[in-house]
Amino acid sequence: MFIHHHFFTLLLVRASLLSFAVFGIGLVPVGATTPIPSLFDSTSTSRLQTHPYEWSVKVWEGFGQVQVVEEKHRKVLRLETEQGCLSLFRSLTLNLQANSLVSWEWNVLTLPTGAASRQAKLDDHGAALYLVFSSREAPDHTTTIGYIWDNGLPVGTVLTRPNDPSVNYIVVRSGREQLGIWLTEERNVLADYRRIFGEEPSILKGMSLVVDSDQTNSKAASLFGPIIFRPELQVAKGSQDQEADESQAGQQNKLLGVLFMYLGLKHPGGPH
Repeated sequence: MFIHHHFFTLLLVRASLLSFAVFGIGLVPVGATTPIPSLFDSTSTSRLQTHPYEWSVKVWEGFGQVQVVEEKHRKVLRLETEQGCLSLFRSLTLNLQANSLVSWEWNVLTLPTGAASRQAKLDDHGAALYLVFSSREAPDHTTTIGYIWDNGLPVGTVLTRPNDPSVNYIVVRSGREQLGIWLTEERNVLADYRRIFGEEPSILKGMSLVVDSDQTNSKAASLFGPIIFRPELQVAKGSQDQEADESQAGQQNKLLGVLFMYLGLKHPGGPH
């Protein structure tokens, strides 16, 4: 009976450890307790035909259009341009120290023909999400990180916009292979800013969604879904210590179980 009782104890310990792994027990947000609501909530645009009211549209060159469209039973933003540059901008008040992760959904439909991000005269993108930071010391001075879908550069490439050192690109997707497919991205903005600028980020003041085809005199079109900022999840130190203790106890229990099983088999009164 003792051996059977110990066997069920081991099963209970294993089940507890499994629950930690599956249900994320011990995971706590760093710097905040809840995620920031989506900056574009597809459910809030049911009566709109152009764009959410929090955003402003700017057509820099050529033709550009923003629409709220139905896509797979939900409403998303469609941005398209012909020989032009179109941006959809909104202001933000966001503490990046508390909400360092940004995730978004996009679906690039048309890439600008012949675009090349390293060349100022061909610097167009099928889709981009820009985050704009202002300096605490000089509010009029801004720096920008653009997460872009490039025509051909390797994913992970970091480069400075030609003729504008305050804007830096990170290539998140590249090429035509995944055109027409909904993809979800996630970036640690805090880590990206530190890596690019070598310092802590200044104030995050706004963000833009952009399609751009003016330099190549071509077309670009993309769909955008929800955009969400949220805190990074880490295992709290107390939870790490607790899990380490439980792991050590589990190993000890396993060894004891083997020992008791061995003794039970060898003992005349044990199982045969």
